[in-house]
Amino acid sequence: MWWLASPPSSVCCVGPGVAGACNSCWTIGYSPTTIFTVAGPNYQGLWWNAPAGSQPGWGLAIDHQGDTLFAAWFTYGSTGAGQWLVMPNAARASDSTYSGDIYRTTGPAFNSRPWDPSAVASTKVGSGTLTFSSDRNGTFAYTVDGQSGGNTITRELFSSPVASCTAVP
Repeated sequence: MWWLASPPSSVCCVGPGVAGACNSCWTIGYSPTTIFTVAGPNYQGLWWNAPAGSQPGWGLAIDHQGDTLFAAWFTYGSTGAGQWLVMPNAARASDSTYSGDIYRTTGPAFNSRPWDPSAVASTKVGSGTLTFSSDRNGTFAYTVDGQSGGNTITRELFSSPVASCTAVP
């Protein structure tokens, strides 16, 4: 895989013959001709329970930058109500394993006017570990509110053929 910076200073992942294959673009300060390689797989994307579609309403949105993952976990709580949990700083423990603390956040409704940032709170509720067996499969082990569990996960795919993000020599 290679990353190409293009005007106006945005960076996009490019897979084998498919522009934007990793579904990630962002703005940074590189010149329009900068090309650089990435040292390993990129796990950024949407992930859900494997096999695909086996647990609707459950999933992970993962952002991958360097040796850190940010994971937003959408699931259901013990009462059956939807909840969002975040693992904002999952640090790389090995080539394919990332671990970090899990937080539950609360705050004002999305349409609150004016927005009150002092009403936003986060509480550490546990920890999690993501271990990837490939760029499309892995496991998510967690302990939240004293309850441990885990899921086999797979990348949610939206196109065919699907480009794979891997390092180039």
